[in-house]
Amino acid sequence: MREVGYSLLESMVVLSIISVLTIAATANVFSNNESQRVEQGLRSLYSLSQAARQLAVTEAREVVVEQSPHGWQIREGAIAHQVQADFRGFRGSRVRFYPDGSSDNGSWTLCIPPYANPRALVLSKTGRARVTQDKDGDGLDEGANGKPIQCH
Repeated sequence: MREVGYSLLESMVVLSIISVLTIAATANVFSNNESQRVEQGLRSLYSLSQAARQLAVTEAREVVVEQSPHGWQIREGAIAHQVQADFRGFRGSRVRFYPDGSSDNGSWTLCIPPYANPRALVLSKTGRARVTQDKDGDGLDEGANGKPIQCH
C-alpha cells in the first residue's frame, strides 16, 4: 500500500524552486526601483533647468542653479529639487542661465545605488536639456564620447 503525502526530497525541491524565484523577483524589484528613482531624478532636473532658463529669459537676468545639501536649487528662488546628482561642466559645479536663454554646458549624472543604470541629463550651450540614451543596445546609456556613463 502506498503512503499519501510528500517525501522530504520533494519538499526540498519545491522550497528550492520557490527560493530561486523569490531571489529573482527581489533582484528585479531593486533594479526597477533604481530605474524609477533615476527617471524621477532626470524629470526633476529637467524641470529645474527649464524653470531656470525661463526665469532668466523672462526677467532678463542671469540665473544660477547650484547644489545645496538637499539637492539642486535656483540660487535666488524657492525652486529646489531633492536630487543628488553630479554636475560636470567647463565652468565648475554651478550652472548659469543667461537672459538670451543660453547656459553653461555640461551634464548632470545620476548614480543611484546599486549603480546599475547611471544616466545623465546633458545641458547644451543653447540652454536645452536632453537625456542620454543607450545607442548601442548594451543596456547602458552612452555619453557624448560614445562610452558608457560611469559613476565616480
